[in-house]
Amino acid sequence: MYFSEKYNRSFFRPTCDIDPKQKASDPNWSRSMVEYIYSQYMMGNCAITKNDVERFNVNLSYAKGRQDTSIYKDMILDEYKGSSKSPKYSEGGDSFNPPKTKKARQGWVSINFDNVFSPMPKYINTIIGIMEGQEHNIHVSAIDEHSAELRDELKYKRYVQGKYMNKLAIIDNLMGIEHQEENIIYPSSIEELRMFEEMGEFKLTYEIGIQRAVDHTMKASGDKKIKTNVIKDAVTFGIASTMDYFDYDIGEVRAKHLDVRSLIVEKSKEDDFSDASFWAYIDYINIAQLKSETGLKDDELFAVAGNFFGKLGNMTAYDMRVDNSGSYDYYACKVPVLVAYWISNDSVYHTTRNVKGVDVDFVEPYRANKGGAVKLPRVYDTEGKKTTKTTSQSLYSCKWIVDTDVVYNIGKAHDVAFDYEGKKVESPIRVYKIDGMPMVENCIPIVDQIALTYYRLQNGIAKAPPPGLKIEYNSMLGMTFEDDDEWKPLDGLRLYTQSGHIIFNASPSGVELPPNMPDPIQELKGGLGTVIKDAADSLALAYQQLMEITGIDRLSASSISPSRDQGKYVTEVAVAATTNALRPIYSCYLSMKEQLARSIALRVQAVIVSRDDTKYHRILGDAAVEALRVGGFFPPISLGVHLVAMPDEVMKNAVREAAMAALAGGKNGIPALSYSEYLFIIEQLNTNAGLYYARVYIARKEAETQMQAQQRAESSQKLLSQETMRQNEQKAKQELDKLNQQKNNEIELLNVKSKLEKEMEMLRHENKMKELEIINQNNINKE
Repeated sequence: MYFSEKYNRSFFRPTCDIDPKQKASDPNWSRSMVEYIYSQYMMGNCAITKNDVERFNVNLSYAKGRQDTSIYKDMILDEYKGSSKSPKYSEGGDSFNPPKTKKARQGWVSINFDNVFSPMPKYINTIIGIMEGQEHNIHVSAIDEHSAELRDELKYKRYVQGKYMNKLAIIDNLMGIEHQEENIIYPSSIEELRMFEEMGEFKLTYEIGIQRAVDHTMKASGDKKIKTNVIKDAVTFGIASTMDYFDYDIGEVRAKHLDVRSLIVEKSKEDDFSDASFWAYIDYINIAQLKSETGLKDDELFAVAGNFFGKLGNMTAYDMRVDNSGSYDYYACKVPVLVAYWISNDSVYHTTRNVKGVDVDFVEPYRANKGGAVKLPRVYDTEGKKTTKTTSQSLYSCKWIVDTDVVYNIGKAHDVAFDYEGKKVESPIRVYKIDGMPMVENCIPIVDQIALTYYRLQNGIAKAPPPGLKIEYNSMLGMTFEDDDEWKPLDGLRLYTQSGHIIFNASPSGVELPPNMPDPIQELKGGLGTVIKDAADSLALAYQQLMEITGIDRLSASSISPSRDQGKYVTEVAVAATTNALRPIYSCYLSMKEQLARSIALRVQAVIVSRDDTKYHRILGDAAVEALRVGGFFPPISLGVHLVAMPDEVMKNAVREAAMAALAGGKNGIPALSYSEYLFIIEQLNTNAGLYYARVYIARKEAETQMQAQQRAESSQKLLSQETMRQNEQKAKQELDKLNQQKNNEIELLNVKSKLEKEMEMLRHENKMKELEIINQNNINKE
């Protein structure tokens, strides 16, 4: 961050009650505003202060494992306390009398202070690794009433198409309409319809377009790198920031991460600073880039660069090269540019005047007094004239070279997100702060303890005494041999070390030996003693304290491997505890991502409505762009953004187990899935794209298998019923045939009987006639 003591005093905030046109065109008004913003920062009245930046730099050095080691020298060498009150045993300096200069203390300890041992980089990498395993997809949807009605229409249309797909295909064939293959899964039941709706399957054309635009923007902006930087900032600083912007060179919306150490934002009671009114950050650009952005002349550019010669890593004027024209090579000189955004209320006064029975509306102009001060427009409240004031929020921006009068790119910020539902303009800079002290800052005392333990262990190993000898001096004195040369103690020591033999005089002749007389030469083992054990105990305590703060134990940080007796449960509990402790940090990232995605969606919508020279026709397609353009006009569609967690390994394993169960078969032994279908589901899981479709596919196949089993059971029951009915019918028919036969026999018998009776009657008649004829003949004969 660039600090200018010139602004370490109060600057007045310029009034908003001026003509909005003047705000957009007057560089003095913009410069007054950015000077006010910068002065608020210099005086410590912003959410991030100069002291915070210094604290952030210290935190960052610890996070990288590159903290200043001079504090450890002071702790170990006791430089600030001076000499000890203990007696001085030597002139060279020892543990009782620490040396006060680097030269004097050389050799006093064997410590390499340049290399520090710090676990913080590993802990931060562990946190990032944990959070990289969980990701959230961005879902963008229109939340206005008209879009909801269109979505319901699309939903039920898809349901009808799925339910009557076969019949519709037959109708299409009869009408000569070719049936095109579509990569669409149609819901076949109300349950699937609800599941598809929860998955966000039913999207309108402009919803699909804005979804593609957000996904493309996040990917092109390097969303994984942004995520890593946001998490690092949340852990190290306790605050993170991102920004969306329109890149005029490529004609697309982009997003980027902002270094909070160069950030200026108004104080806020909200974690996401949603009620702030100004935001800014310092960017460092060279004179060549400044020339292309401003069009300033070389003498003006040189005057600007002169303010920063010898600063910000720039060369001094004496060190600069001179080209052939005699000019200094100052184009590479960097200058601090404050990029500022602020919200201002724009007021427009409309007067309605009745002219011949017709109301005529016109805008009242702002006025100025003789001294040039701005005066508000006239306000009328009469029977013929009435003035109304309309106030709306606008976002203004400009770039200002700090410590100069140069401001450029002033005016209203165009192509920015605007919340039409809340009637509020939104800043492209997004900030989120975690309550409490940053995690790294909480860990600093413990990291210092670990570093000191490491240094003391290093010194203990280097200063550990080697194996040696303890010699009883008097036993080596006064010994003479055949050459009458008197041996010195070192001669006896050489004899012992070279041959292993030893000759000594335990006592003078006639003198009794004292009891428990030790050997004149004794071996000393040397070694580290308790140095390693003390260091291990100290480190164990320090890592326990780190776990209390970070929630990451040595198991989660992979410092040690879980033992066999710990089992899966202990590991899962450790990971769960870690996740709970890191939830505020991940909540910070999710909030940043959701806000950034929503701002990108609204900005893309604004860009498509206001510009024709963008690349979104190629990215989204003409249909989606035109739908967004139509939906973006007033009143525009209202866009909502929500995050949906991508499947993790636990969820994937659950689907794999369900697929295996479906492949194995149910109670009836018939599998719901074929092996090819199982492989298709596994492929969907591995691509991280089709988890929901895999779940729907399994559910559908299980439902189909159950339906088929039910149909088979119903078919078997139907066949059994038909067979029983057939048998009953056959039996009834036989009974009927038997009855009919009996009736026929009876009728035939009656017929035969009747015939016989008729024949008998005929015979009787004939006989009777014959009898009569005989009688008549007899009578005739008698006559």
